[in-house]
Amino acid sequence: MKPTILRCLACALTAFWFVPLGAHAQTGTTANTFKNAGRIANASCRVTVARNGRLIQGFVVTGDLALVLVRGLGPALAQFGLNGLPTPSFVVFDGRGNRVGASVALKELSPAGRAIAVELFARTGAFPLLPDGADAVFADLLAPGAYTLVLTGAPNEEGEVLAEIYQHPQALFVDSYPQIKGG
Repeated sequence: MKPTILRCLACALTAFWFVPLGAHAQTGTTANTFKNAGRIANASCRVTVARNGRLIQGFVVTGDLALVLVRGLGPALAQFGLNGLPTPSFVVFDGRGNRVGASVALKELSPAGRAIAVELFARTGAFPLLPDGADAVFADLLAPGAYTLVLTGAPNEEGEVLAEIYQHPQALFVDSYPQIKGG
């Protein structure tokens, strides 16, 4: 199995990657084993979205197919004392500009969909969200390539937003995979 790499392109100095078990990083003349080899921590970017503004964040999946969880958080940021974007939503595009999918508010998911989301949050290390919250989520199996996340709020909204991208530690499931996405 080839290693799957996920890189965040939005925040200029931020790059995170998935490294296969047993991989080593070379620093000078000393090889260091990655502490959590085989699992991505996450790639995230927090910004203030101006009235009618948007956040555009790019990421790249290389290697094999990858189950990717994307979250656009606004209301959840209140627990950290921030004025979050009230109703974040986003669309994910592939490198050719084709729409891959869109987010759905956590509160709009069915009970089964919320259960899948909560499980994915736990397995990827994402902090939990209120099940009746307006924070935006998306999860799907993505092929290798470049992707763009375009996050906005409702008309005339402004506030802090945190865009997070996680790769599930198990890239593939046997016959099915969890999918969370809007229209």
